Amino acid sequence: GENAFTLQALADGYHRTDFAFTVNREMTAEEAAQSLQKKARTVNYQKLSAKPSAYQGQTVSLRGTADALAYRNGVTSFVLTSEAGEHYEVLPGNLLAVRQGAQVALMGAMTGELSAESGYPSLTLLAFAP
Repeated sequence: GENAFTLQALADGYHRTDFAFTVNREMTAEEAAQSLQKKARTVNYQKLSAKPSAYQGQTVSLRGTADALAYRNGVTSFVLTSEAGEHYEVLPGNLLAVRQGAQVALMGAMTGELSAESGYPSLTLLAFAP
């Protein structure tokens, strides 16, 4: 996080001097994954498919098989088939870390929409889970 401070220096016979500075703490990849995992919610797939806009922005944690890797109109995507047989369209930003048929564990933010190409609920990849 970002923390702002003001350092004040004052000595007898001199004017006070204020020096503003900011300290930024960056999370490690492990800390970021743990933070996302705490935010992750379980979503009922039937309700999600019926009204995806109700779940916009919610963080979910999913496991499954990557399939249908694609690059269309400047957007990369793949279909994740969960262990329960549910399908999600994942928007990863790039496909370098994803392989066809690979087992994937990830955390993502629901977009609140069904994919125009697949008709599956879509989510933006936030991080791969360990």
